[in-house]
Amino acid sequence: MARFRVHIDICASLNVGNLGVHQWIMMTYPDIVEEYIQFDDPNAFHPIHLRVATNAPDDGVKASIDQHGALTAIMRYRTAFSFRDSTPFILSFALGADMAVNAIIGLPDIKALGGVLDFNSNVFKCSKLNTMFPLHGNLADTGIPPSINFDPSKFIRSKGSSAATFPVAIANGPPTV
Repeated sequence: MARFRVHIDICASLNVGNLGVHQWIMMTYPDIVEEYIQFDDPNAFHPIHLRVATNAPDDGVKASIDQHGALTAIMRYRTAFSFRDSTPFILSFALGADMAVNAIIGLPDIKALGGVLDFNSNVFKCSKLNTMFPLHGNLADTGIPPSINFDPSKFIRSKGSSAATFPVAIANGPPTV
């Protein structure tokens, strides 16, 4: 079973994540992927650009607005959770190579999940999924651990099957990536 931790951010207007990390997840656990879309696919979209939660440009110089902070892909994951009406919960992330954090769940999904951050019990309650996730309070995960050998230039898209799902949000235990 694949699982990973995410950062919960009530100021984020969408779910975002690091492109390389999610490509590694897709290649390692292809069965949890519902859909992967790139901005230059046949059903193309125009990338949006973030100016927060991004790494500094590699060259140390301010990058072009057309490149730095671009969210160029969307990953949609099957999860082990369903809404109360039995509709499966599919978790989506807009992805960019410059994202400093592996995965951030933003306000729209927090609201859609009926999410409540309960700091007294140290849990994230999701009333619409009828479940709770522990809050860890650690720094957000950033990048693939050095012990994992992954070259994003060798990324191969796979087509997920409907067989596997994974628990997400604040998954209990250490992150896979």
